Amino acid sequence: MARARKVKTFKAWFKSPLSLQEIGSTLRTAGLIKDYSVDCENVYEWIETKVVGENFHLNMSRQHLDDEGLEEEPIGILLLYSGSEPSDSKLEDLAGGISRSLNVSVNL
Repeated sequence: MARARKVKTFKAWFKSPLSLQEIGSTLRTAGLIKDYSVDCENVYEWIETKVVGENFHLNMSRQHLDDEGLEEEPIGILLLYSGSEPSDSKLEDLAGGISRSLNVSVNL
């Protein structure tokens, strides 16, 4: 039986005018994430991906309207992992990589 994923309360967020598809593409080109998927429902859109070289996944989401991200809405980051919890320093490194790749401030 597969291990259940745990969610770390990683209170990080940023704002970006880019679509989640563009964010995924940029982070993948920067070598931070592997393949990713983007989806949405009535209120939220999200991207799910695995972090390169780490044993955890990210879920980044924000509210949207008519399949368009609302750029004024923060993009929240959830961390999903199995096994040992990622250290704060790994998360700070990841936040720094996102910040540099997207030219945004990532708030921790």
